[in-house]
Amino acid sequence: METNSNSPANTQKGDTNPLPVGQSAPKAQQVQPVDLATPPGKKNEIAADTKQESSDDERANNKHPYIVQIIENAERNRFEKRTILLGWFGVGLGFLSLLAACLAGYFIYHQWWEMNAQTGYMNSAANQARHDSAAASKATVDQLRLMQGQLTQQEASTKATEEAMRTDQRAWVEQDLAPGIRMTDNAIMTVPIKLTVRGKTPAQKVEGIVVVTVRNRDQMPDFVYKTGHPRYRFSIPVLWSDAPRTLPFEAQRNDGKGGIEILTYDSNMRNRLAQEEAYLVVNGRITYQDDFGVGHWLTFCGIVTNNIMTYKPPEAAKKCDAYNRMDSNK
Repeated sequence: METNSNSPANTQKGDTNPLPVGQSAPKAQQVQPVDLATPPGKKNEIAADTKQESSDDERANNKHPYIVQIIENAERNRFEKRTILLGWFGVGLGFLSLLAACLAGYFIYHQWWEMNAQTGYMNSAANQARHDSAAASKATVDQLRLMQGQLTQQEASTKATEEAMRTDQRAWVEQDLAPGIRMTDNAIMTVPIKLTVRGKTPAQKVEGIVVVTVRNRDQMPDFVYKTGHPRYRFSIPVLWSDAPRTLPFEAQRNDGKGGIEILTYDSNMRNRLAQEEAYLVVNGRITYQDDFGVGHWLTFCGIVTNNIMTYKPPEAAKKCDAYNRMDSNK
């Protein structure tokens, strides 16, 4: 059922509730006819939808519209021109920077490629140099070994030649019993010893100790040359190869009282030697140097025999022969 908005009663009611300024009057709700065929639940849904639409319209009417003012001006002011100019300048600068970066990258890459190629060449040269150095070192080592072998052989040959020359040139002193043993009745028994140098150079600093004595047949030569024992010393500064020397030595022995006794060839001595109760022995030691400064030595021993003394005790003779030795210094 619709109401008349022009009636006085409605007018007074409208004046007592004035609307706010700037707002439109709400729309009159339309009364929908009742559908007897619609259930009550459906009616409630329709009423709710109607309220929702009314609320949306009211919110829409309460919003203020935005005011947009468009100012059109074909001319740019000074600030805009400067801004645009700076923008183009920045673009150009960026382009130039990019171009410079590309050129720098190209040059860096080209330089890197050149350095890589140069490094490869240097590595190849270094490898070849190492190979050549190793080959040269091996060849040098082989050459040194060959030279060392040759030098060793040459040294051995030189040494052998020098030894042969020294052997041929050096002095060799020899000792022997000289003829002329004096065995005169009631005279001192004297035995001469002959010293001879065999070689082409003289013997120097020839020194010796000689013992001439008579021992019982059961006594062995003792080869003792210490002080207090019957002995003779001699010294010859130089003994030439073409000038042998003969040195006479008298027979002597210990007297049993701590002294030395010179032996005389009397009847008692003659009988003891003739009956093989005693024998006359000569032994000693000689030292000398050859012309090359090398020291040498020799030892000697001999049992004296003649028409009277013919006996040589076997054990004494064996020991005496073993004492005849010389050095092998070179």
